[in-house]
Amino acid sequence: MLRISDEDENTVIEFQKLYPEAKEEGFGRIFRSPSIFEDAVKSLLLCYSSWQRTLKMAKSLCGLKLQLSRSNRKKQQLVGNFPTSKELVEIGETNLQKQCRLGMRAGYIMKLAKKVEKNSVMEKLEKEKSCWLAYSILDEFKGFGPFSTATTLMCMGIYEKVPTDTETKALLKQVYGIRSSRNVPLHKVEEIYGKYTPFQCIAYWFELVQNYEKRYGRLSELDESKYHTITGVYSKKRKRPRKR
Repeated sequence: MLRISDEDENTVIEFQKLYPEAKEEGFGRIFRSPSIFEDAVKSLLLCYSSWQRTLKMAKSLCGLKLQLSRSNRKKQQLVGNFPTSKELVEIGETNLQKQCRLGMRAGYIMKLAKKVEKNSVMEKLEKEKSCWLAYSILDEFKGFGPFSTATTLMCMGIYEKVPTDTETKALLKQVYGIRSSRNVPLHKVEEIYGKYTPFQCIAYWFELVQNYEKRYGRLSELDESKYHTITGVYSKKRKRPRKR
């Protein structure tokens, strides 16, 4: 979770050699969840969803056992931890959808949980160091497109793929003056972050966080009630005061 292994320390050192500004800010680690399964599920929650909605879905998953225990009038398992693949399979897709309102993601998550329980695919994935081999493993799972796959790889410590979405478009526009009407200009992403290979994703996140903090202040000091506002898309949707 905290990336304090020797391997992670070496990653920080090598990345900061390429990006001295990140060293000045003490930036070089991207935290992750306790398990690759949890990271993979959370990556799915980010797809086709606002940041605010993603947070709500993640919170509902953490409270899933608590909700079901209350509805069944049971006193055990009143712990709001993120569910394991085994627990999700036992809960079933119907209850998952009913309690968490995940939309099409419920089916994807349940299929992933069942596949994890049938074989050791996550253990194999966790040990994989090749970006392209890991990408091919995730690509076999229903619901995993370029964004969710790149995000999961990032959590694994494979940083060669930048997860691009509307936030990437906003960053390119605000920092580099690059405007795009529809899709993210991937050639520009590769052009900008390619010089940081194999740490493109860390460089991207450093600039993303720097951009957020210029507008909102230190994220570590942000009140939890305002956490959902830290996106470029959200800031565009906020109502502007009327001119008098």
